[in-house]
Amino acid sequence: MTRSVKRARGAAERRTFARFAAVGALGFAIDAGTTALLIWSDLAGPLGARACAFVLAVAATFVLHRVWTFRRRTRPQSRFARFLAAQAAGIALNYLVYAAMIGQLPTNPATAAVSVAAGSGAALGLNYLLARLWVFSTRR
Repeated sequence: MTRSVKRARGAAERRTFARFAAVGALGFAIDAGTTALLIWSDLAGPLGARACAFVLAVAATFVLHRVWTFRRRTRPQSRFARFLAAQAAGIALNYLVYAAMIGQLPTNPATAAVSVAAGSGAALGLNYLLARLWVFSTRR
């Protein structure tokens, strides 16, 4: 492989990761905002609020990753099933970090948001690799 081909592939990968991170930032805003809102309004405790918020964030990020980050126009049903399966590891790591932190901090919307951020950051790399190499891969 020539150096210019490697550079082009590297640049394309960086652009894809940048789109992935941008969508992830929106997912974080949905996740943290919904978690804080549910806690603040006393509609759920911190763990239940996070579970509800995470479902909303996963649905939103799947749609954006499919049409913008990875630009796939295949059947969404098969990709969504893969997305859910692949995210199980990321969800587990994310929620584990969140629950560990929320258990050590006072319960309020601000500490919930910080804990969501820590969980999201911990799972970012794993989520990207699974999405890039399996969920939205062009290889069959």
